Amino acid sequence: MVISIVVQIDNEAHKLIQFHRLLRDSIDVLRHTFEIWYVNDGSTDDTGEVVRGIIRDDHRVHLINLSRNYGHQAARLTMTSSGYS
Repeated sequence: MVISIVVQIDNEAHKLIQFHRLLRDSIDVLRHTFEIWYVNDGSTDDTGEVVRGIIRDDHRVHLINLSRNYGHQAARLTMTSSGYS
C-alpha cells in the first residue's frame, strides 16, 4: 500500500526545500511506502522550479501545476477527481 501525501503550495519557493526536508525526514522513519504530491496552485514565483529540483532528488515526489490560483479546496480536490491517485 502506498500512502499519498498531498500538499497545496502557493508562492512557497522561499521555504519549500526546508519543508520538504522536514517532511522527508518524518516519513523516512516510518515503515510505509509514501508518495508526495505537490499541487502548485498558480504560484507566480519559482515554486514550480523548486519542486522540479526536489523531484530530481526524490523519486517519490510528483508535481501538478494548476493554471491559476483556484484556492486550497480546489487544489485538494484535484487529487480526488483527476485520476492522479
